[in-house]
Amino acid sequence: MALRAYTRLPESIQGILERRGDEYDLGGGISRSDTFDRALSNIDADVFCVSKIRIMKSATESAGVAHGSFVLRGKAVRLEESMFAVVSVIAGAIPEDLRSSSNVYLLTLEDGDFLRCSVPQQLPYGVNTVTDALAPRWNYVSALFSKKVQHAVISCPNGIFSMKMAPHPSDLTPSKAEALIKNLLDLDVVIEVEAPRPKTIYRLATNCLFVGAEGAQDKVAEMQRNMQLPSYIEVSKPVPTSLAYYSIDSSILQTEGPRVEFEVARSAAPQGSTVQKQSLSKWWSPLAFFDVTITIRSSSRSQETSVETRLQLKEGPHKEYSLDLKVKSVPLRETQPGENSSSPLNQLRAIIESSASTAMTDFSSGAASQASLDKVTRSFGEILVSNINTSYLFESPVTAGVKMSFNQTEGDPTTLPSGDSVVVPKYSYDLESPRLNSFLGIFSALGLQGTFTGWTQATRNRVMVL
Repeated sequence: MALRAYTRLPESIQGILERRGDEYDLGGGISRSDTFDRALSNIDADVFCVSKIRIMKSATESAGVAHGSFVLRGKAVRLEESMFAVVSVIAGAIPEDLRSSSNVYLLTLEDGDFLRCSVPQQLPYGVNTVTDALAPRWNYVSALFSKKVQHAVISCPNGIFSMKMAPHPSDLTPSKAEALIKNLLDLDVVIEVEAPRPKTIYRLATNCLFVGAEGAQDKVAEMQRNMQLPSYIEVSKPVPTSLAYYSIDSSILQTEGPRVEFEVARSAAPQGSTVQKQSLSKWWSPLAFFDVTITIRSSSRSQETSVETRLQLKEGPHKEYSLDLKVKSVPLRETQPGENSSSPLNQLRAIIESSASTAMTDFSSGAASQASLDKVTRSFGEILVSNINTSYLFESPVTAGVKMSFNQTEGDPTTLPSGDSVVVPKYSYDLESPRLNSFLGIFSALGLQGTFTGWTQATRNRVMVL
């Protein structure tokens, strides 16, 4: 719960998870940073494992010896002929007759007592806030890639990423690894077709994935030719992964090349496929959004010109609507003295936004229905026509046709530092999402292993980090 709350802070922080028996909990040393450097400086070097502890009553009198496997935290001092330590016992069973009520012990130690700890006693964690990406950036991954950190936990607005070094090294250079991480965060178009599981994820363009059947390289190549894109699958082979629902084609590792616009991808996509915008970096979505088409007509003019605008409307402290407005209009009047060429158009945008805001006043997304949407649509059209015709933006009176569709964003609401609400999109935490799996699937190519746990699952169960 604390790690999730940290994602809503204005700035990234980092800290240490400390082992408590078989679990990890928050340790001390929280600092503001978006790398592991400060966390690593706060890792306690005086946490160590031993095979026995020699407990002393005083500097000269022994209380007894306990054998086993112990994890200790404290300070050790080596003198000329012996080593003393003042410690607390983190893990290990001390005989009852030797236990201290304060869990603080004076010990003597020998070099042969020390063991290599079987599991890390402290793990660094980092935080991506709601102003950052929905997966770890290179600032965290680089510490694992360079073996500066063996294991780390990264808390993001969509869940927890647990990452560690894999037994095999990466074949990628640091610059190519960094480019791959950035690309898999910024990539924003996903085309998916029906196919048997496990599906395969291919790269179609530098910002576009194709998700389809195993062996669909020819289909991908055909789409690339149709869109005049270079082929990424001339040497196609699967990338080793531990994913349950998807295979990853090696084309995903190639990040250079042209982008494809969303509308172009949608036009070229196979019939029956879904084409969606799904970025992990530019992911802010409103709680609800409207698609609005406005047509402004005049009985005296038939020629049209296009106007497009986008605005955010808020209703109450926790509701936010996004309106995608597309406007077709007869030509506006000529500019008047004191105006520049864009003045009439800017005035039209202002009138449309003001009319929309007024019409939306009584709309509630929680009680949205077709009747309420029809009411808003009629109100918007009436207010808009009245405001336009009193503005004298056109040479003669006009009428306006308004079409509106309402959609609520699928995902998990969260709060920005400003207090505004946005939605963490479902594609970023659904374990069957190809968008999330495209990021998890390249870990092996980076010489890493990793898992993801969404917040709903994390707050109900333990999170496995090792």
